[in-house]
Amino acid sequence: MTQKLFYYIRKLGFLIIVALFLAVYYFSSRHITHLRAIMYPRFFMIFLGAVVLWNMVDVIIKTAKELKKEETEKGFSLWGFMKEHAKEFILFFSALVFVILSTIIGFWVCTLIFIFSLSYYFGARKLIILIPQTVILVVLFYLLFEVFLKTGLPSGFLI
Repeated sequence: MTQKLFYYIRKLGFLIIVALFLAVYYFSSRHITHLRAIMYPRFFMIFLGAVVLWNMVDVIIKTAKELKKEETEKGFSLWGFMKEHAKEFILFFSALVFVILSTIIGFWVCTLIFIFSLSYYFGARKLIILIPQTVILVVLFYLLFEVFLKTGLPSGFLI
């Protein structure tokens, strides 16, 4: 597995997360009725979305070429690569699920579940450490975003 191929896959993962953020931001700002207040952010989101889409297509093409090259040179298999980097894939897909579910069931509930489950998966097995760690991180996030920055985070049907 070459570093170049791994770079392309990481870049593609980042672009997918950015695209999901753009989609969530766009759909959450649809209720704003003042045209002048939303004109610049919508233009920026459309422009950034086009750039992200262009980069995604470019990275997919380069990754496919690199996979073919690896396959012919070293007998590379995609399944072996996925098994070798299972933790990275699980972290990436759980982040995607977190972004999607945070708009549906709420940021705080998803954050509790996300931190708890990933901490457990990555080795924190003692509940006496796991539960306080999760609660402390969520409280810190609450203080940072709601109290100090005064930003609204996605709320769903459970919050």
